[in-house]
Amino acid sequence: MKFEKLNWPIGQPRTPKFSQKQARFNKDGKSITIAEAKRRLIREIELWTKSGQKWRIPHDSVIVTANWSVTEKGTVRSEKEPDDSGVAVYFELDGESYCLPCDQWNRAADNLAAIAAHLGAMRDQERWGVGTTKQSFQGYAALPPIAISPDEEWWQILKVSPNATLDEAKEAYRKLAKTNHPDVGGNRKDWDKIQKAWEMAQQQH
Repeated sequence: MKFEKLNWPIGQPRTPKFSQKQARFNKDGKSITIAEAKRRLIREIELWTKSGQKWRIPHDSVIVTANWSVTEKGTVRSEKEPDDSGVAVYFELDGESYCLPCDQWNRAADNLAAIAAHLGAMRDQERWGVGTTKQSFQGYAALPPIAISPDEEWWQILKVSPNATLDEAKEAYRKLAKTNHPDVGGNRKDWDKIQKAWEMAQQQH
């Protein structure tokens, strides 16, 4: 398992920041840590394979993408919360590539914990004979990342100046989110480009 910068899957709508909710995945009501969320994900991954059998989800196929600060060794540097709390986990199951994204919650650790819980729920479907693995994971096939034309710059898509500050870019992104998000009737392709432009703006500041 390794950590990389957030790579949100193409075609998957984003939850506007103002629509995100606060989660409490710990039983004692405290905020879950990145370490605990990671532990839960590893546990769910391991439960997909029966003892003594070949890994159905190889550990080296798992890539957790989120905007945490990551060390050269690929581990999370600190618990500092990124501005974008979205998490997308890429992995292989039975030789097929999948991606489970989540940005419903306002903390990245909570979104990772939610993905772990979802992975467990999908395993239960297979366990109880509700459906096959392919049926459970239909719609989660990993697709190529969102691309922006070489002729377009992030600041052009966000409609700000080339020298815009990160705060100015964030404000522009939020305004565009209110009118371009698919949940309010926006075009998904345009929204994907806006989201990618915002990610690029954060990387360059």
